[in-house]
Amino acid sequence: MTVFINSEATDVASSFKVEDLLEQFHLAQVKGLAIAVNDMVLPKSEWQNHVFEENDHVTLIRASQGG
Repeated sequence: MTVFINSEATDVASSFKVEDLLEQFHLAQVKGLAIAVNDMVLPKSEWQNHVFEENDHVTLIRASQGG
């Protein structure tokens, strides 16, 4: 199936979960990460069980220090 990750179409397995996404993008150990699905922030408490659906739009946001 296709999901859009940061606006880029990506083919993934039909059972693609957040943990798969984090592994694929080497983000499993990254702190300060937020994930939005279809413009709604996905609470970290739901990451373990969330399965993406066809044509979901996923936005990965990483906090950074700035000034």
